[in-house]
Amino acid sequence: MSMGGGGGVGVKSEINITPLVDVVLVLLIIFMVATPILQMGLDVEVPPKVEIQGTPPPAEQNQLVVIVKSDGIYLNTQKVGSAKELANLIGAQMRGRAAADKVVFINAEDQIPFDRAVEAMDAAHEGGAMKVGFLTDAPAK
Repeated sequence: MSMGGGGGVGVKSEINITPLVDVVLVLLIIFMVATPILQMGLDVEVPPKVEIQGTPPPAEQNQLVVIVKSDGIYLNTQKVGSAKELANLIGAQMRGRAAADKVVFINAEDQIPFDRAVEAMDAAHEGGAMKVGFLTDAPAK
């Protein structure tokens, strides 16, 4: 005598929501923890922008500016053949200077490859420059 209560055991066609909710909540917790870590960055101190009224002051005579153009490398206005020669010229200029005065500025055209500007920076360091600065204005033609 069978009571006919539930019928046979077969495949259920409904979705079990409980595991889905568990997975979504775990993903939510992971993203909540990971988001502040991804937003961390380096603190950079940028000097404030200074507006110059009138004409800018003339550059110092002993200031060294390496200009990297598509047709070559220049030290101030003198064309230099290679990076090794640039390092030698900068080294000759740096010999009598104090450590605070061993500064070289690099000005590069926007169209040149980045490695040429880095090559000029390496030559400046090899020549004895303690600080290297980059100029943001385009070099004079």
